[in-house]
Amino acid sequence: MGWRGQRSYRYVYCPEITTEEAKRRELQKQLERAEWHPRDGVYAKPGADFNDRCSKSGDAVIELGQISISTDASLCEVASIESGTQASIKIDARCDLKPGQTGTVARSIRGEIVFAPVGSEKIIITDSGNQTISIQKSRNGEFSELAQPLAYCPEAAQRAYADSKKAK
Repeated sequence: MGWRGQRSYRYVYCPEITTEEAKRRELQKQLERAEWHPRDGVYAKPGADFNDRCSKSGDAVIELGQISISTDASLCEVASIESGTQASIKIDARCDLKPGQTGTVARSIRGEIVFAPVGSEKIIITDSGNQTISIQKSRNGEFSELAQPLAYCPEAAQRAYADSKKAK
């Protein structure tokens, strides 16, 4: 009872969970169920110019917690993560979308025509050991290119990348 015998009510504030936050939470659950997943951070192709490539933001940036993977000039938003094996994961992603782009496209998968969201691709990331991975990404639904080997960049490059994101 409230003041002067009037009924009083108690309200509890429930913070609104945005679609983006709900998606992030679901991806986090999928990551926890996966047997293996790559470290978030900057990766570059191994070779003589490895440190130079790392210092220039690398060849790939994996931010599964932020729902994104960028490789070369391609930016992909992670839609879902499948646990592959003890040393790989399969990712469904939408890549290189223009603002407001929607709809479906026809894809030939194993000889069968299916309709998929615009930009939908598969990405397979495999642990190669010793802080190296390989990434294979489909293009227009087909795995036509070989997997690309990448190595995790040194901590100095990781810090520089993190600092550049803070500055934005």
